[in-house]
Amino acid sequence: MTNKMATLDGVAQQKPCTNNVPPAPEVVNISPLRKLRLANELPAAKIVGSVQRMYPGFDKYLLSKAERPDTYGIELRTDAMIIEKHA
Repeated sequence: MTNKMATLDGVAQQKPCTNNVPPAPEVVNISPLRKLRLANELPAAKIVGSVQRMYPGFDKYLLSKAERPDTYGIELRTDAMIIEKHA
């Protein structure tokens, strides 16, 4: 299967590409958790480990969602954020 199509004058032309993924929008509202992690260059594993001491069910997937509260509606509790500042 080719991506060329014939025209009336016999010259083949390229079909327009229709499977482009639009670029991600710029991040305007960075969550305090993500800002803290990036500013202190903390690896995600260290944050997960420190929060898991208080909340054993916390994992890397919840960290990812907590860093994007506008998308998932999840925020880290204040007491867990205090742990992060000392991680």
